[in-house]
Amino acid sequence: MTRTFQIEALTKETFNTDQMPSEWVIAKGYPGYPCRVSLQDAQPGERVLLVHYTHHAVSTPYRAAGPIYIREQAENAQFDQGVCPPFFQGRQLSMRAYTHKGYLANARVCEGVDASDSLNSLFENPKVAYVHIHFAAPGCYCCTAVPVEAGVPA
Repeated sequence: MTRTFQIEALTKETFNTDQMPSEWVIAKGYPGYPCRVSLQDAQPGERVLLVHYTHHAVSTPYRAAGPIYIREQAENAQFDQGVCPPFFQGRQLSMRAYTHKGYLANARVCEGVDASDSLNSLFENPKVAYVHIHFAAPGCYCCTAVPVEAGVPA
């Protein structure tokens, strides 16, 4: 079997805003307010929640957190195996490949159009357990990719 990837967005159920630093803001431009639940950009005038989120909750020096946006009316994103969100197009991405223990195994920067190839290349290393995808310029977390066997339901 061939190894490929599955994109995993955050889910609405992940967030209890009473226990997280957050605030509502209005999207002022497009693109610029990428939702981590729908993996779509908010439209100008749309309400989005700006929240501090721990996206790498590990007990290693690689533990990480930062600001993310969630569209008020976001629906949980789902993608087929080996398929990246269309909103990767036109963005530069930073990919951080981690081991099962939460240590950095590899990293790279790529254009959004090259995201699938970059992920497949990173997952050729059997030590890579998951890849965190970030928006390269601001450095903000976007989503996670996990390895899957091509054609095998996740």
